Amino acid sequence: LTGIVLPLLPDTPVTDFTPITPYQVWLAVVVVCGISYGSYLIQRYKSEQGGIWLTSVLGGIYSSTITTVVLARHAEKKRISPEIFHFSIILSTSMVYIRLFVIILAFNQTLVKQMSFTLIGLFLMSLVLSLCLYGRHHADKAVAKKVAFPQKNPLELATALVFATLFVFVSLASAWAQRNFGDAGLYTLATIIGVSDISPFVVSLAQDSVHGLNPKVVSAAILVATSSNNLLKAVYAIVFAGFRVSLIPVLLLIFLAIVGCV
Repeated sequence: LTGIVLPLLPDTPVTDFTPITPYQVWLAVVVVCGISYGSYLIQRYKSEQGGIWLTSVLGGIYSSTITTVVLARHAEKKRISPEIFHFSIILSTSMVYIRLFVIILAFNQTLVKQMSFTLIGLFLMSLVLSLCLYGRHHADKAVAKKVAFPQKNPLELATALVFATLFVFVSLASAWAQRNFGDAGLYTLATIIGVSDISPFVVSLAQDSVHGLNPKVVSAAILVATSSNNLLKAVYAIVFAGFRVSLIPVLLLIFLAIVGCV
């Protein structure tokens, strides 16, 4: 991915619709897959040593949405206590903000300065909330270690090609939405994208896929997408674990979504 494909790609735009180049597309694949692969390796070989803490942190870095679904299924089948379920979901969500910070840092120094205070603030807020929930449970650690997250290798060729395709599509969609509907169009697209993987959207905006966007507008769009994704996780928690069991994390996810939008 890095040593052979990346150097061969041209670093010039192929269309006037977006300044994104083939080199930038593949560089995005390398960076995001690299972050996911690091999490994947540690999760595969070291998660048993860290119990629910490491599982939640790495699951959040890999995919907080997948982590939420898996935890909810475990909670519904009573493989983990509701308290562990609550704590783990919010902890994995806190790692989303760190993942976003690292991705943006890799591509756009101006944007990371614009968003660092907000992302770190949201991370600390969700981390404190998760620690408060952790203090409520007294479950056996051995139970927590039974939680396993089935992860595919994020460096499979199919995964890389899917990400590249999504990246190009999102870049073009962002440019089209902003050109035809202004900032409101970009925010609407961010809300829709929040119900899926937000990484291609974040990386495309970080690489200036839309001409002349104010960094504040880009920051707002990324936070709207993240907030939308938090609402999606709240829905997944209810669907897979039930409303009564997931009430506390659902309320906290809604709270984090509101704070992110504000």
